[in-house]
Amino acid sequence: MNALIDTSVWSLAYRRKHDNLNPLERKHRAELVELIQETRVRVIGPVCQELLSAIRDVSQFELIWRDMESFDEEPLAIRDYRRGAEISNTLRAHGITGNLVDCLICAVAIDRGLSVFTTDQDFQHYSKHVPIRLHVPR
Repeated sequence: MNALIDTSVWSLAYRRKHDNLNPLERKHRAELVELIQETRVRVIGPVCQELLSAIRDVSQFELIWRDMESFDEEPLAIRDYRRGAEISNTLRAHGITGNLVDCLICAVAIDRGLSVFTTDQDFQHYSKHVPIRLHVPR
């Protein structure tokens, strides 16, 4: 199954030095590398924007942008935003406030049959109320 990669996982790969990662974070980073090698990575524009938004160094920004462009992008349609809003409303009805990008990730993953690869624990809460599949590192 292909995986939609959340900003939290990309951050481990691009923003954090390997020596500063704990064993679980290293496992997540290694899993991302395997998914890349297997060409199972999918991205959406809002995740790229989140990742790039905190990069101050222009050369690092350009390097990350070139890398992100090489992955298969899931094109977004107006229906994805509607589905994301529905997911947000479902979560709110259960007392969970999901941010808009997270809800869009859920919508795209559900509608495209993708798993979500994330280190963000919020997705664990979301998965109790919306039918997302979370990618578990091997």
